[in-house]
Amino acid sequence: MKFVIYIHGNAGLGNRLHLLISNMRLAIDYYNLDYIVDWTAKKYKFCEIFDITELSINGVNCQIDESVSHDIFSESNFFSPNKNDVQRSKQIIRKGQIVYGYNIGFPILESELHMLENITNYKECRNTLSYLYDKTPEHFKNIYLQFFRKLKPSANINKIINDFIDNNFNKNMIGIHIRLGDKVVNQTKKENILRMYIKYISDEMINDQLRFFVSCDENSAEIYLKSKFGDKVIYYPHDYDNTQSDDITAFICMYLLSKCDKIVCMYGSTFSEIAWWLGGCKDIIILP
Repeated sequence: MKFVIYIHGNAGLGNRLHLLISNMRLAIDYYNLDYIVDWTAKKYKFCEIFDITELSINGVNCQIDESVSHDIFSESNFFSPNKNDVQRSKQIIRKGQIVYGYNIGFPILESELHMLENITNYKECRNTLSYLYDKTPEHFKNIYLQFFRKLKPSANINKIINDFIDNNFNKNMIGIHIRLGDKVVNQTKKENILRMYIKYISDEMINDQLRFFVSCDENSAEIYLKSKFGDKVIYYPHDYDNTQSDDITAFICMYLLSKCDKIVCMYGSTFSEIAWWLGGCKDIIILP
């Protein structure tokens, strides 16, 4: 029996990588099952982004046989699940059918809950590790980093990333992630957010050695910060236009953030959170 991780097409890149990592852990540590990955959803080019040979203990399938009947098991809140869902999942496993994983949020096993007794905000994230950042206990970092290490860029993407780093990064890089387009619709609020980042960069520029890699879903913000701070600010040129190249560009920016010495972001974006994990859980600053 296999645990099928279905990468659905109705969420952003950060959420889909959340789903992938969460279910890799569920398959191995909870269901004790081998997993395969269904990359077929919509237009997303995951097979071009990643070295897919690294993603599964027993190999990754880029396409699932559509003739097979799949049961779908959905657990949106892993430790407060619907009792019927839990019973149904056990029945599915007993029958030897395929389980479709659909969990997001870096789940915690029941035996691990005592490790979070003094951390209050994990319950705000549906009893998961989402957005705990530097409060994340080392036990969980060690577990999840082993899965994140499997997210290796494909050879083509890796070359793009390394060439950009060689030409633009120095030894003192701060990654700036700004989320505007799908989170902030009010223009005044966007301007306030930009002012907050401008103040942060201005305050940090007392250290003349620092450079800032800026990633934003609206490239107008990147261009503006570049015009204000000159060579101190760099960004990866992009123009998100809802085409097949969007995920590739987004992953390059996410991976470049992960290569910075520190990440500065706002709370609540899985894009910057995944970058933090990819970078090995280095320093992070959450702006209010």
